Amino acid sequence: MTDAILLIGDDGGLIFASREARERLGFADIDAGKHKSLRLLLGPEHPLLEFIEPALANRTQTHGAALRLSGRTCLVSTFTLEMGGGSVALLVLMRDLEQARAWEPSGHLARLGDLLSGVTHQVRKPLNVMMLQLELLRKPKSNCQMLWIGRS
Repeated sequence: MTDAILLIGDDGGLIFASREARERLGFADIDAGKHKSLRLLLGPEHPLLEFIEPALANRTQTHGAALRLSGRTCLVSTFTLEMGGGSVALLVLMRDLEQARAWEPSGHLARLGDLLSGVTHQVRKPLNVMMLQLELLRKPKSNCQMLWIGRS
């Protein structure tokens, strides 16, 4: 599950579009180095513009608004970025809601998190013990008393 990312300048020009964003919005072949108007790329009636243009004009942030784009429902969030000199850019994140929902009901994401947490704990615990022992070994014997805990 990959998020699509757009960075839009305060003039409405596209500064950056991730590969996922270009594919999802249908302008995969644009030259990434050229600053093009998002309105010209998408067309004046595109539903994303109705969401982005007010956010850019009012410098507002939104989180998780559902929009229907290219036949799929996406969660769209916008974040304003101060660029210096009074200019503002808008960072737009788009997540395919159908992909996100596919992970949730089956609990795959929760199980993956639990697995990674367990593995991290099992790896970190012995590493911490080894680091403590190495730290004790680095100190001169006159300044340090080694404490050995073992079974009798």
